[in-house]
Amino acid sequence: VDVNLVHQIVNALYQLKIQSVMVEGGARLLQSFIDEDMWDEVRIIGNKQLTIGNGLAAPELVTATPEQEFMVQTDSIKIYSK
Repeated sequence: VDVNLVHQIVNALYQLKIQSVMVEGGARLLQSFIDEDMWDEVRIIGNKQLTIGNGLAAPELVTATPEQEFMVQTDSIKIYSK
């Protein structure tokens, strides 16, 4: 995803007076928003009982630490905020 795409999306949302958006996408799109520091909250859901052979690596949130962690059945949920 071109870095300019993130700014184009954010500017279009601003023009439309949209203040809150949940971005669900592939690793590349999500990493673009992280790299451009265009996020307020990230929720990572993991499940150690679910095994997937090969696939794309998840986006990296290097500088953040989770503010909350909890379990819902077999899923671990980590919430990161700025």
